[in-house]
Amino acid sequence: MAAERLRDCTNVDARFGDSLVLLPALVGPGDVVLIDGPKDLRAMKLALRLLASNRPAAVFVHDLWLGSAVRRFIDRHLPQALLSDNPNWVEHYARLDSSKPVPVATATERRAYGATLGGFETGLADYRLPFWQCLPAQGADRLASTARKVLRRSPPVRPPDFEVVL
Repeated sequence: MAAERLRDCTNVDARFGDSLVLLPALVGPGDVVLIDGPKDLRAMKLALRLLASNRPAAVFVHDLWLGSAVRRFIDRHLPQALLSDNPNWVEHYARLDSSKPVPVATATERRAYGATLGGFETGLADYRLPFWQCLPAQGADRLASTARKVLRRSPPVRPPDFEVVL
């Protein structure tokens, strides 16, 4: 379906396969990359690996919702990230794809908005250290996921739009 929709876009190259293998080999200087698979910290590790190469101009990662392990990692280690649930972003652009009224942002509340897209520009940070910091975060998340399965607890779910997330 994606290939069909993009066939007339001469500036888009749709590739299908294992992005962990394909992207590092394909990304060239100045490219802009959108990662929508793999998910979670695997996606972030791939993004950081690409950014550390200084080849792409920017990398965007989808599904960085508030409350997820990958989002906690970004909030802690990559404060310069441009996130689509930033209150300023939501105030200006939420009306483009949401019929819900946009609440007024406060300094003390964090509100979820959509699956959240994160943008990371090459040159805004040294991405080598966050890459290595991502490895233990991913291990801890896998351990927590296994514990949830063993204890028969539900996995975390994306909060509804505009829900306050602590």
